[in-house]
Amino acid sequence: MAQLLLLCLLLAPAGGGADSAHRAYQALRARNYPEAIANFRDALAADPAQTTWRKDLAYTLLRAGEREQARDEFEVVLKSAPDDHQTALEYAFLCFETKRETAARRTFLRLSTEGATPEIRQTATQAFGNIDRPLQEGIRRWQANLAADPHQWSSHEELAGLAEKRDELALAATHYREAWRLRRENRKLMIDLARVLQQQDQRREAIALLLAASRSSETRVSEAARELLPERYPYAYEFEEALEIDPSNALLRREFAYFLLALGRPEDAIAQLRRLLLAAPGDESARRQLELLTGEVPARTMGLRSLEKSYLPDAIRYFRVAHEEDPADAEVMLGLARAYNQAGDDQEALVWFDRARRSGESFAAREAARDYRRLRSSSGGFQVTTWTLPFYSSRWSSGLFYAQTKGEWKLRGTRLRPYLSARLIADTQGEGGRTGQNPLYPAYLSETAVILGVGLRAPLGGGFSAWGEAGQAISYLGRRIDGGAAIPDYRGGVAFLRGWGPGVAMNRGGRLLETGFDTVWLSRFRSNLLTYAQTRAGHSLAGENWQVQMLWNLNITADTRREFWANFVETGPGVRLRFPGLPPGLMLRGDVLRGVMLRNRFNPLGPNFWDVRAGVWYAFSR
Repeated sequence: MAQLLLLCLLLAPAGGGADSAHRAYQALRARNYPEAIANFRDALAADPAQTTWRKDLAYTLLRAGEREQARDEFEVVLKSAPDDHQTALEYAFLCFETKRETAARRTFLRLSTEGATPEIRQTATQAFGNIDRPLQEGIRRWQANLAADPHQWSSHEELAGLAEKRDELALAATHYREAWRLRRENRKLMIDLARVLQQQDQRREAIALLLAASRSSETRVSEAARELLPERYPYAYEFEEALEIDPSNALLRREFAYFLLALGRPEDAIAQLRRLLLAAPGDESARRQLELLTGEVPARTMGLRSLEKSYLPDAIRYFRVAHEEDPADAEVMLGLARAYNQAGDDQEALVWFDRARRSGESFAAREAARDYRRLRSSSGGFQVTTWTLPFYSSRWSSGLFYAQTKGEWKLRGTRLRPYLSARLIADTQGEGGRTGQNPLYPAYLSETAVILGVGLRAPLGGGFSAWGEAGQAISYLGRRIDGGAAIPDYRGGVAFLRGWGPGVAMNRGGRLLETGFDTVWLSRFRSNLLTYAQTRAGHSLAGENWQVQMLWNLNITADTRREFWANFVETGPGVRLRFPGLPPGLMLRGDVLRGVMLRNRFNPLGPNFWDVRAGVWYAFSR
């Protein structure tokens, strides 16, 4: 070793960084790796063309445990000395060890045929096989999975990733594109697709994808996309192409609108701001800018504002005025359709969705076509809706599970909607519920029953609906106090629900208010009439595919038979959470409530209580 270091010293050129190199070799001989590394870097700063110093720096970094830095120095050596196959072999192994499998595979493949010695070729061939075989097997496995279920976006993503590592770029692009088609809200897939397209020299589409992803509300996605974009500011045509790819990207459309203003194109900016408000009616800065540009508050803007605040009659009136002013405005027709839809008049909504989608090839027309298909599929015929609410209650020291699956016929020409229903009202106390801490627990909190019924519902508009149902309650544990294992069940009532601000699965923040009540007559509770009123107010923070809602709850329950358990008030803070990857209708929930019983005659539990609840709400329709 000493002889080798001496030889390196003798061969080192004089002048420039020679003094630093001399100190580096001295430190290396003394095994003072940090000092050697620092001096090698000083020497190379003075004379960067000295590959001998750089290779020795790489080996010193390797001894110091800095494998990634050593890899990078070997890469620099190979740029000036591509035929240094021993260095290439070192570089390939370091690439593999530091998770740069694609570069390792490419280098091993080259050395397996071009290696200077049989030993290098043999080693490279074996290493190449060790990387390539698992990639081939993984690709075949995911292709088989997709043959069985082609609609799994994650399977397309996995297959694309393996294909990219194996340099099968066309295959990778195909499956990244399909994964993104199935999971449009996952903008990371746009970056993956753009990276592959760049390697295929399809730079124009790649830049459009990266530009759209770079204006994501998800910070990590945005930063990753910006690293791959050119350093210059995007051109106007690149914004247009990015919006063609990602038309719902509000951040991208807002920036483009202001860019158009800077370019002296106010008419085009107005068009973009109008599209932005159509997709994000709560964007106050865009609304104010539009009003400044147009010099007035048009009926269409008042319609958008009313729709945002759920003033549905006002929204319908303003949109009708705007339609009379400009019968060809697809955005007005779309707004009118959405107002009717939210007001419960699906037939009128379908008429306006249909007119808007037939108005041309505008953004509003495409949005209307999508909404028309969704509403058309659910406005007539048969629809199944399921909701579940499993949660834990500290007050009852138990888990509770409420769920309902309802199949409803939506008959054309009438508001009456017959349905079949299956409810589950359960808990985790099991047979022990008979002797649990609260003897009244089974009676009203959990019936431990499946309730099968047939009913009729009538939407009344304005958030109101009336319903009635007849069925059979079947106890699955026999914990009944009101009869046998299966008894008739009759129920019906009036329900109201209204919300303002961002709801569940909406990727926007802001203030929110939700209020609702159910007045229900129940035959099995001594023909009692109960009313449940719930109000939540708070603020929502949201980004792409995530949402945090901080709330204050106020819940009131009362009945006509003056039962102690059915008369109480509870209030307290709560939170609702939604993360990327969760289904659109699923939210995690938590509440801390302080309650007061309003009637305490025969109440064995005390007049006040605390209750900590944690659970999941999930609802979907088919």
